Amino acid sequence: MLPDAFQDSAAMALLYAAGIIAVFAAAAFALDFIMGQVLKLLVRRHESPLTSVQIRVMGALRVPVL
Repeated sequence: MLPDAFQDSAAMALLYAAGIIAVFAAAAFALDFIMGQVLKLLVRRHESPLTSVQIRVMGALRVPVL
């Protein structure tokens, strides 16, 4: 639902929708960055050497966030 102020103008409604998309995109990029940093920290703190499968899983976890 659009706020009442944006219902009269198609251009304002389009601008409102673009703003919402921009906010969600920025949140996705921020979450991707944070998850990447957390995963790097987990890899560095891991005491035993990581196996090839564990490295692939850690890398695969990062992609779906974005």
